[in-house]
Amino acid sequence: MAQSSPSTQEIIKGARNILVGKVPMPMEQCHEITKALIYKHISVDDIRSEKDCYEPTYFLGPAVEYRWDQLLEMRHSATEVARRYQAGLAYIGGRTDIPAAFQSIYRDAFLPYNDAPTLRAFLEKVNEFKIDNTETIGDAFEHLLRDTGAQGKAGQFRTPRHIIDFIVGIVNPQSSETILDPACGTGGFLAAAWQHIRRQEGAEFSVPVKNRLAANLVGYDLAPDMVKLAAIHLFLQHQQDPRIEVYDTISHDRLWNDHYDVILANPPFMSPAGIVAAHSRFYTQANRTEVLFVDYIASHLTARGRAGVIVPEGIIFRKNDGAYKQLRKLLVDNYLAAVISLPAGVFKPYSPIKTSILILDKSSATRADTVAFFKVENDGFDLGAQRRPINRDDLPAVAAELGEYLRRLRAGASLADFAPQTGRVVSKERLAAAGDYNLSGERYRESSRPAGKWPMVALGEICELYQSKTIAQKELVEDGDYLVFGANGVIGRYDRYNHEVPEVIVACRGTCGTVNMSEPRSWITGNAMVVTPKDERILKGFLYHLLKESDLTSTISGSAQPQITRQSLAPFRIPLPPLSVQEEIVSGIEEYQRVIAEHKSAIADTEGKIQNAVASVWR
Repeated sequence: MAQSSPSTQEIIKGARNILVGKVPMPMEQCHEITKALIYKHISVDDIRSEKDCYEPTYFLGPAVEYRWDQLLEMRHSATEVARRYQAGLAYIGGRTDIPAAFQSIYRDAFLPYNDAPTLRAFLEKVNEFKIDNTETIGDAFEHLLRDTGAQGKAGQFRTPRHIIDFIVGIVNPQSSETILDPACGTGGFLAAAWQHIRRQEGAEFSVPVKNRLAANLVGYDLAPDMVKLAAIHLFLQHQQDPRIEVYDTISHDRLWNDHYDVILANPPFMSPAGIVAAHSRFYTQANRTEVLFVDYIASHLTARGRAGVIVPEGIIFRKNDGAYKQLRKLLVDNYLAAVISLPAGVFKPYSPIKTSILILDKSSATRADTVAFFKVENDGFDLGAQRRPINRDDLPAVAAELGEYLRRLRAGASLADFAPQTGRVVSKERLAAAGDYNLSGERYRESSRPAGKWPMVALGEICELYQSKTIAQKELVEDGDYLVFGANGVIGRYDRYNHEVPEVIVACRGTCGTVNMSEPRSWITGNAMVVTPKDERILKGFLYHLLKESDLTSTISGSAQPQITRQSLAPFRIPLPPLSVQEEIVSGIEEYQRVIAEHKSAIADTEGKIQNAVASVWR
């Protein structure tokens, strides 16, 4: 049987394994693989030109000996391969008549290690890439960026490709429109916009259309490394001279007067240490980068401009900062068409921060008196650190319903019969009523369903809410008698306890909102909150099951470190049926759990019998 070719991911992993002893940092590995990958690409381009009877572009005259196919000839020693490769890097780096994207990669390029056998092994691994066309190498480059986590620093969390494609599909940029990403990182949004337009244009995606689109795509980033990677990324989408530049969107105003038809972005979530040096032309006077970036994006749309921007939850509902409320009012009054809530694990493993997507549509929003809210429960991947694929994906349904909402909004059509299954439409009057312009869709859930049959009471009215002393990691005792419960369940053991009866706990940090029932004689640390009935109006078991099935999103505050506080949890309203109904509900749940446990036991027993039957064959 013929051996299958290694996958792109396997080749990248192999190349990194070869480099790791000499080049330990992932970002530097990314640079070395990029240099070799593009080196092979331009060599293949020259070979094709020769076959088609055209002059080569990159390796001219005597420099042909540096070309990839000449470089790795078997007769060459490792030392000769190293000499040619280093000479080739210097030759390409000195050329001023090749695309600027390549110049940025090879200018002053050097090998960060002096080990010819390692270099040869590395180049032979890169040689396994089958570079048939630009799309193939473009895919390889995207795999490289993902695998090395090139953006996972300084708040530059890599945006998952399926989320990028989802946003681009909703905003729907056109080839005639100007398109900006003011915090472009490695260029994921701009590359996706190019690909989206290419698919839309089909056979009409001619050279003039490509040239016009290439001139219309613009990216800024303050990190030179990111600009370099973004330029290469876009070059591999057939853009000969990508318009990517080093520019600090927050601190500099040289390009302030430039406006765009489409803006796509996932701005940095975290403000740097110290004071943000923002210039004075922003609408909001803030010192948080996420506020300033959204301000920038909204104010730099053309009259018919549209935008899709990922934001941390602080933008959605943070109350204790006037800049956040000022920004939300600006958005609701002039720009905001829809808010899409994403699952909390979308950015794992880079960040646990809960995020949402703001869809801005300047011309429609100024005329509309509503904002739509949608919720994505599942995005096609589980919420673990590895983000494994699952068969539940709400993105297509949300995209379809949001598309219909935007169509009606732009056409001035009635929304009377519009009843989305994945969200709700809320009047701007209601958003403004409380004065904080809260953009959490869960806050307005009651407007789309009939009132319950039981009275609603605030949690703080019927329960004590408190946090115990925080137990530091160094205080945990390996052989302690008592379990310690924290934000992520049991976090260790302790030599004392502060509860003699089971308590309902709510995680206040980490896995914010998770509800658990602690064991008797356990310690509940300050990262979690105890919720215990004040009197006999509510059963503890009923309280536990009710909170466990409740969506506590609206009680979470903070963006850099989302958390639940007593002040945010106390007003949370829950239904309060009579004790007899509570007892019936708890009893029913316990019976269901008993049945489930019996079935699990039967399944485990059957699986054991199957394993024994198979094992007996080998005896």
